[in-house]
Amino acid sequence: MWAHYADCHRGLAIQFDETHEFFAPQMVDGQSLELTKVEYSDERPILSYSTINSPAVFFRKSPAWAYEKEWRLIRPLTDAARVIDHTTHPRALFSVPFEAIRGVIIGVGVPHESRVELFNLLSRQELKHITIFQTRLSDNHYSLEIHPRIDGSVDPDALRGRICEAR
Repeated sequence: MWAHYADCHRGLAIQFDETHEFFAPQMVDGQSLELTKVEYSDERPILSYSTINSPAVFFRKSPAWAYEKEWRLIRPLTDAARVIDHTTHPRALFSVPFEAIRGVIIGVGVPHESRVELFNLLSRQELKHITIFQTRLSDNHYSLEIHPRIDGSVDPDALRGRICEAR
């Protein structure tokens, strides 16, 4: 997933607390919108007049993506904090409370300067509960290792030798 969604390991993944009230089900137009596990199927959802407004059509993907083990949450566009205009596909951005974030997993290829910036950001008092994880390429397998917590209160410059840089 790092290659698809995190700019070839130069991004990060956010770990959420799914028990936070932000993820609680919402009733909208008589339908419950809740955190839902994606179904992986060879068959596309059937779109018809009766299903076009059903959230269920957004919870199915090809089995080729099953390794993602994805969950999705749908919220009304009216809840968006900001919309970025685009001629064909505007982007709706939603505010996630800091308390709903458990951790940040830093990709293998994130530059040192960006890591320092992230550590500085997460050293703010209201973000100290967020755990920072590092990824590195395994020495023995074709996989990533996620390294244990590094406390955000540590001076980022002191981490230079401990932060895994891209190989």
